[in-house]
Amino acid sequence: MRAAHLAPHYAAKPEPSLQQTDLHRKTGEVVTNMKKRSSWLVLFLLLPSMIIGCAVVATPQPTQFLTATPTEVAVEPSPAQQPTPSIVNTLVEPPERDSTVIVGRWPYGPCRAVAVDSDYAYVGIGGLVRIVDISDPSDPIEVSSIATPGAVENLFISGDYLYVADKLGGLRILLVRDTSNPVEVSHFAAPGWVTDVDVSGSYAYTGGYYGWGFRIIDVSDPSDPKETAWSELGNVNSVHISGSYAYVATGDLHILDINDQSNPVEISRLSSFIPDDIDIGEVHVSGGYAYLALWGQGLYVVDVSDPSNPAKVADLYESDWVWDVYGSDRYIYLIACGAGLRILDASDPSSPVELGGYLPDYISDDSDLFVYSGYAYIADAYRGLHVIDVTDASDAASLEVRPETRYLRGAEQHVKESRKSDS
Repeated sequence: MRAAHLAPHYAAKPEPSLQQTDLHRKTGEVVTNMKKRSSWLVLFLLLPSMIIGCAVVATPQPTQFLTATPTEVAVEPSPAQQPTPSIVNTLVEPPERDSTVIVGRWPYGPCRAVAVDSDYAYVGIGGLVRIVDISDPSDPIEVSSIATPGAVENLFISGDYLYVADKLGGLRILLVRDTSNPVEVSHFAAPGWVTDVDVSGSYAYTGGYYGWGFRIIDVSDPSDPKETAWSELGNVNSVHISGSYAYVATGDLHILDINDQSNPVEISRLSSFIPDDIDIGEVHVSGGYAYLALWGQGLYVVDVSDPSNPAKVADLYESDWVWDVYGSDRYIYLIACGAGLRILDASDPSSPVELGGYLPDYISDDSDLFVYSGYAYIADAYRGLHVIDVTDASDAASLEVRPETRYLRGAEQHVKESRKSDS
């Protein structure tokens, strides 16, 4: 049928003359030759794909090196069929792999978090919490450690429990009544990263990235934490609780009424004077003032005596990055990029005056600060824990030349101990 369909149909025509016949014959030969050449050209161009096509059809598929059990599928599904993974669950409780088995883990990493209570400092180093005896601040001694599945971003100690913002590892709750033997009693997981935690009463107030937002968790039973509320405020860098209010730092400062922990209500937001490309890295509230560490815009002091109507009263170091801040009734302590620890007299919060500080040869930009009982503790990402005597903060200028400081180095110390035990 195809040949019949393609055959030309001719109508009856007058008999051509000899001259016309010869011309037609020569023309036909030319046309025929052109058709032959075109056919060979087409065949030449199509031949590779034909061969490949035949090979695909005729050649058996190579053996796939995926092992499968009766309940598993050896061939990976297409992207459209892939289930949406739960990032947190995947990392906190990883599923079994058919050909990969975790046989060990090196949890040491940057020192990025510190909290202090009584005679102990709790230090986050990579995926590890180290508990350090600081009864003699000039000679800190590690007494124990415990690994977490994520990376320790922040710590909060409340009673016998240590609350760990463990990034992708979620919120971990450790019993530290016996500091020589910390034990994890529970954890709370949700989508995203948790980067900060503050505990007040029976509730843990947390903030994080990529969907974590601001979450309130009932920890009245630390072994069974339960979420009571969630607010999508974007990426949350810091959370501070003062009285009945939560101060939540993102690109703005959100102030929420938390009298009802199941229904936090934002009563004000401070954003008018904060540039669009600047984040508030940390917020600390003391004596009716909120101290904001801005990444790339210095330090802001905000009057929050009326939380529904916050007002900026001072700003300093406008061109600097301030990583962390700790405010008290009299002094402001902060970590500034390239400037180390700075101490300011805040007797008049609207006009703070720098007194001095501690500037070693280097302090990492991404550092955590905790001030307790006359000492400043700095979790320096790349140099461990600094302990600095700030008993007489009014004489802070002297810290420039004679700091009292010690280091607790993570991986380096572990390597030395391991080599010693191997020898």
